[in-house]
Amino acid sequence: GEVLRRLTLEQRQSVSKECSRMDGVRNPSGVVMSKIKIFATTDELLNIFVDINNLDKATESRLFSLTNEQKTAVLAPGIFLQNVRNPATVVRSRIENVLHGRGAMEKMGGPPPPVGGARVPDHGRRLELPPPMQSFRDVRETRVGMGRGPPPGGKGFGGKGGFGSGGGGKYGGGSGGGG
Repeated sequence: GEVLRRLTLEQRQSVSKECSRMDGVRNPSGVVMSKIKIFATTDELLNIFVDINNLDKATESRLFSLTNEQKTAVLAPGIFLQNVRNPATVVRSRIENVLHGRGAMEKMGGPPPPVGGARVPDHGRRLELPPPMQSFRDVRETRVGMGRGPPPGGKGFGGKGGFGSGGGGKYGGGSGGGG
C-alpha cells in the first residue's frame, strides 16, 4: 500500500503486471516489495523510506550522502520501521553498521566480515537437532506418564497428603472425601 502509492503510475502498472499471478505465494508483501525494487531506483526507494518513517533532515542528508551500494544495504532489512521509538536513531545505527562493514542490523562487537563474502555468525556453536520422530505413536509414547503420579520422593504438591501422594479423595489426592 504505502510504497506503491508513492510510485509513478507507470511503475505501479509494471509492478501490478509482474504480480498478476500470486496463487500459493506464502509472502505476497515480500513478492510485491521485490518487484518494486526492480522498477524503482535506489534514490526513489530512499525518498519513500524517509517519507514513510518521518525521518529528520539530518538523517535524510546522511542517507543521501551514501553510495548506492551503502543505501541499498541500509534499506535491506526493510522499508517500514515498526515498533521503534525513534526511527532516526534506528536509521543512524543502520548507517553506522554499513559504514563499518557490517550488515545494517548486525550487532557491534563481532569480528569483521571476511573479504569477498557475507558472514554467517555461528558463535562457535554447532546446531544439533534431535532425531526426527517416526510417527504420531512416537510422540504419544514420549508423553505417556508425563505429569502422572507423585514426584520423586513420594510427596505430592502439598507435601503430606497433597495431590498425587496416593491418599484417598476423589482425584487421588490426600485428605478429601471418599471417591
